[in-house]
Amino acid sequence: MERKHALLLNFFSQLACFIGARAGIVMTEITSFLTILLPIAAGRFIYIATSDLIPELHKACE
Repeated sequence: MERKHALLLNFFSQLACFIGARAGIVMTEITSFLTILLPIAAGRFIYIATSDLIPELHKACE
């Protein structure tokens, strides 16, 4: 991949991250949306934590 093309793709990737963060900040300013967003975010963190830990629990002890 050319250096110029890689830098362009990296720029758009970072721009999408910035736009997403800004959209999240704007949505949390709406109080009714915050009551929906907070449990969803917490549930996702719990899911990620358990999906990483449960396979470790099922490994056989040596």
